[in-house]
Amino acid sequence: MAFIALKPCKFGGVVYRQGSTIPADKVLRERVPALVSIGMIAEVKEEVGAKQEAAQPKPKPANKPEEAVEEKQPEASEPAPKPTRARTKK
Repeated sequence: MAFIALKPCKFGGVVYRQGSTIPADKVLRERVPALVSIGMIAEVKEEVGAKQEAAQPKPKPANKPEEAVEEKQPEASEPAPKPTRARTKK
């Protein structure tokens, strides 16, 4: 079992962007129901030889083919940039 980040989050010191796959060993089992209920993550059903699907609502189809817009998902291989703090002089 794995998870999909529905919102930006951090597990095990790794930042996951929206749409990124989170390995099951990074999320504490006792926290999964709470994280799913607040919409932070969704469980992915893994089936051998089948497409992985997230337990999240699917986008509504466009009325006309010309109106269809593809959403680009961020790639999980790219780590999120770390924020930096500006130092102030005393």
